[in-house]
Amino acid sequence: MNNETYTAKDVLDLYLEFEGMQPEQDTWDEGSLQDNPPRFYRLKALGSLFRAFELGDIKEFAVGTFVLKRKIGDYSALIKHMKSELKTVTKFRKGEQLTLNEIAFLFKRLLEYRRRWDDVTGFSSGLNACSAKYRYAFYKINQVKTEIQDKISPINDILSFIMSPVEKAISKEELVNQFDYPDEDLSDIDDEWI
Repeated sequence: MNNETYTAKDVLDLYLEFEGMQPEQDTWDEGSLQDNPPRFYRLKALGSLFRAFELGDIKEFAVGTFVLKRKIGDYSALIKHMKSELKTVTKFRKGEQLTLNEIAFLFKRLLEYRRRWDDVTGFSSGLNACSAKYRYAFYKINQVKTEIQDKISPINDILSFIMSPVEKAISKEELVNQFDYPDEDLSDIDDEWI
């Protein structure tokens, strides 16, 4: 077993990848996906990661329900950062406090933005061969995508912090032993499925 470690950012990326592969939430159960190993193992991995990171029900993740089971103090660093950044554009009223519901809303809103970002930046993914007229469009799209790809990191950082305010990192070995994480290589499973 390797020394791979997983963070909230890894969970976020895997969730968005899985959601893109299987958008119908009513099929997000292992029984429905057993005939599709790439989706089955991603869902199984997400279940383990959600338990390890205490993110609750995968079907409620997008609305930030997990946030409501935490304490507002867990987000004090985020709140302080938000107030500091917003100081130049708006003022918090004296004594104004953020609530867990507002943190959950922030998560929901930023996750929606990240989804839309992925829609735009993934627009031409999966395109392997095409004629010259499409190849030029593909070339220009990739040129822009390369320029903007790193610009999403502040959104990822906030989403990841909301998911894990203690910035948890957990080894694959611990995930396998304590959280029933599938000890499978998703790339190998994908290759076999194609």
